[in-house]
Amino acid sequence: MDKITLKAYVKIYSKKHKSILNAMVKALSSPVASFLNTSDDNIRLEAAKMVLKAKNKSLKSILN
Repeated sequence: MDKITLKAYVKIYSKKHKSILNAMVKALSSPVASFLNTSDDNIRLEAAKMVLKAKNKSLKSILN
């Protein structure tokens, strides 16, 4: 099975709605999930956080 890179996940997640990304971050960040996560899950979590940060930043720049 091929591993998907962080860059690929960012590209995929950039098309997702913020509420979906928030739910994903919440699920992958939960205390139970934190020690059950695989390395791929940790990459997905990092990518989702990066995309959310970028979406929030662009929203703030639009509002200002």
